Amino acid sequence: MDNQFFPQENREYFGINSSFTREIAKGENREVSPEKRREIQRLFLCLLATGLVMGILASLFVVRLLNHLGLTEKTNQFERLHTPPQR
Repeated sequence: MDNQFFPQENREYFGINSSFTREIAKGENREVSPEKRREIQRLFLCLLATGLVMGILASLFVVRLLNHLGLTEKTNQFERLHTPPQR
């Protein structure tokens, strides 16, 4: 019984037999140069900061929109349920 999702004849099509996967399968370690590592770290930090700023701006927009639409105001539903009906 084959547990793989894709059939074996499509391995070349999906790039599974690339040299990189062969190196991983053999256990060979690919070293990254210090310049490339700094570049990747800088890119990661830029993406992280961009996502953080976008998240803050989106949350501020949602809070302002909820306030503008009046969806944050307290309702009088509790008083309506627990006060006797007036005749």
